[in-house]
Amino acid sequence: MNSIEIYFSEDDELVELNVIESECRADVIVKIGNSYYNPFIITPTRLSINFKHMMKKFGFYECRPCLVLVTDLKKETIINAILKLHENDYFSQIKPIDFEKYCSHLILEFDKWTKVY
Repeated sequence: MNSIEIYFSEDDELVELNVIESECRADVIVKIGNSYYNPFIITPTRLSINFKHMMKKFGFYECRPCLVLVTDLKKETIINAILKLHENDYFSQIKPIDFEKYCSHLILEFDKWTKVY
């Protein structure tokens, strides 16, 4: 199995508190071998809120690729979920992101992201 690296755009106490409060985290990059993935980490509560809003506004809900439900947004919970998904070969079933295109939209350059695992 290929080695795995996990990155957050920022990793400090204030960011984690904001992420926990918002109940979702999109600034996660997983690198496996030469492939990159951008899981959207979200709690069931936040997913339900998003679902209801989209249904009311548009009449449908479009599920993001690589959506991962977790019980909470603590750093350890996110890392453990990603490692378990990797162990279960989840990422081999997901299309990797176009890393160069993804990076072209970043506010904070990827080389300044924090490797958390």
